[in-house]
Amino acid sequence: MVLNFSRPVKPTDNAFIESFNGSFRDECLIVHWFLSLQNAQEKIEAWRQE
Repeated sequence: MVLNFSRPVKPTDNAFIESFNGSFRDECLIVHWFLSLQNAQEKIEAWRQE
């Protein structure tokens, strides 16, 4: 079995992940200010459930 990884700096290799990363960045990371790792986990989990 051969694993086929995406190439660095080639977002077209996995459009679903790139779409998720863009949504996650725009809807969660840019909107929230994280005060600690626990705070980040709580806010990201709330975003994920929404």
